[in-house]
Amino acid sequence: MVLDTITSMIGPVSGGELALVSATIVLAGFIRGFLGFGASLINVMVLSLVVGPHAAVPISSLTGLAATLHLLPVAVRHAERGFVVPFSIAAFIARPSAPGYW
Repeated sequence: MVLDTITSMIGPVSGGELALVSATIVLAGFIRGFLGFGASLINVMVLSLVVGPHAAVPISSLTGLAATLHLLPVAVRHAERGFVVPFSIAAFIARPSAPGYW
């Protein structure tokens, strides 16, 4: 059932490819746990071979979302608001907002 759902979203994936992707995501999680970054570097390289780069980047982003959300409350408490708020506002204003611009 899970393999059918994945196949409908990203195309045909063999059991070996699914095992490779699963092992890669676990390895990337350990790397991020030890270093604090780098999971996407590993995920995108291997996922690009299996599902292509257009699907690999969003999948890699979603795999790190849970860890990022888990760390967010602590980061907000320890943030230097006098520095973060002006830069966040500037980044929000300067972002490319037109569809297809990026």
